[in-house]
Amino acid sequence: MEALKAYEIPITSLHIGTHTFDYVVKNDFLKAFEAQYDQGQFEVNIRFEKKHSMLEIDFEINGHIETDCDRCMEVIKLPISNSRSLIFKFAEEAREEEEIVYLKHGQTEVNLAKFIYEFIMLAVPLRKVKDCESEDYKDCNQKILDVLDEVSIEEEKEESALSKALKEINLNQNK
Repeated sequence: MEALKAYEIPITSLHIGTHTFDYVVKNDFLKAFEAQYDQGQFEVNIRFEKKHSMLEIDFEINGHIETDCDRCMEVIKLPISNSRSLIFKFAEEAREEEEIVYLKHGQTEVNLAKFIYEFIMLAVPLRKVKDCESEDYKDCNQKILDVLDEVSIEEEKEESALSKALKEINLNQNK
């Protein structure tokens, strides 16, 4: 895929030592993976250390995805941040383990797009809400939040009536 070609790093032409690569990931990148979240923007900073027998790569990802808020159902820019490290080693067969990726001997480049995508998706929280209150609700649907507040107050009243009734039960009665 053409959108992912920019994330190929030519490992054979790099000298031993530390290299840095900076990328800006946008919608076309996310769409290339047919992601659930195809709107967003991220800054990806990669520290790539080439050694004689392996590669150590540190990923620093910061940005946002656009998604529906689980609280108010408005489209929000949900902040995403993730830091990960991978070790790449050479082997007879290409394979992946938890934090070690084995590249086939003779491989001349490594494409980091898959790993960047996975690290972005791993950082998406299960509950997608922003801290609306600290941002003066600027992205939130205020009508939905008002309804949620009313429901919350009603539930608290019901809970307090129930807890009062439970406290009145005498469990130490002798029969």
